[in-house]
Amino acid sequence: MAIGFEPSVAMKDADMIFGWVQDGQIVVMDTYSTGTYGPHPSDEEPGGTNDILAFAGKEENGYTVIEFKRNLDTGDQYDKAFKPGRR
Repeated sequence: MAIGFEPSVAMKDADMIFGWVQDGQIVVMDTYSTGTYGPHPSDEEPGGTNDILAFAGKEENGYTVIEFKRNLDTGDQYDKAFKPGRR
């Protein structure tokens, strides 16, 4: 699963979170889309930081649920700052 925030065009410049379940293990990545349709390197590759504070998830009965926690403003140039009341 993936969710992207505030791209400039299509997926370019989006702050993205990827998550999945593999062999019963939960994987969550803090990434950034460098092109219109990718690639999506981890924030750490170009010099940013992994700002996921906590995560959990499960795969059950054909459904996947991923949860993550991060600060609204991480200070990382590859993360978008979320502001209350803004869509």
